[in-house]
Amino acid sequence: MKRFIFISITAFTLLAACIKDRDFPGNTQTDVKAGDVVINEYAVNGATLVNEFGNTEDWIELYNTTSDTVFIKQNRFYISDDETDPYKYTVTKDTFITPGGYLLVFADGLGTIATQIHTNFSLSAAGEYISLWSLNSQNQAIEVDTRTFGAQPSGQSEGRSPDGSNNWTLFSNPTPGASNQ
Repeated sequence: MKRFIFISITAFTLLAACIKDRDFPGNTQTDVKAGDVVINEYAVNGATLVNEFGNTEDWIELYNTTSDTVFIKQNRFYISDDETDPYKYTVTKDTFITPGGYLLVFADGLGTIATQIHTNFSLSAAGEYISLWSLNSQNQAIEVDTRTFGAQPSGQSEGRSPDGSNNWTLFSNPTPGASNQ
């Protein structure tokens, strides 16, 4: 039992050090380039995913298309639903997406980060525009991905199939945080 506790404490200490120093295991990419992270799936109009506050809200699933862990630096990554304001919502907490991994974002108008990320806008069931932007190490704004969509049926999601591809399809069974296949 003592050995298990020691191993657990050691593992936690190492993980905390990695997060503190932003040194994630494996290759880590700190400049997010176009296509590295894509809008992979989203749901509006009767979304069925419950956020940490107990509400069913619109959501956007981001997907890491690279073989590196993508580090999303606080105040350097943006999500918007307004073509004239790419910086509408700023991610204010460091986070990362592992290779082939997902990050869920609630588009619920709360504009906060508690346990989950909540944008300061909601998506429109009548159709919408979503964009991802990042500042690189030279402070240049990079358009990472965009998606414009039309009216959405209630209770369904729209996503890439397979993950990260250019093929979009409607899903009667949304897959937030999991493969769209």
